[in-house]
Amino acid sequence: MSEREIDDEEAYRAIGQFVFDFSQLEFTIRYILWSQLKADDTYFTAVTSSLDFAKLCAVTTSIVDQILHIEQETKAALKALISDCHKLNAIRV
Repeated sequence: MSEREIDDEEAYRAIGQFVFDFSQLEFTIRYILWSQLKADDTYFTAVTSSLDFAKLCAVTTSIVDQILHIEQETKAALKALISDCHKLNAIRV
């Protein structure tokens, strides 16, 4: 195997790992949103998949603001984390 083929293989693995990790991140944000909406699980995919990642982050941040049972510090940390995810998405795009 040539050096070029090894470099290509490493790049493809890294890209695959990023895609996998990003999809897990996206699912986690969708789950946070869905858990706060308290809707029937039947509609999870229909509702959450209609949002692109940027809109998903914006909607989830808005919903987090309305959660009454968590402390302000936790809300702020969650909103900052989602903001970082949104920034990551801007780089990805």
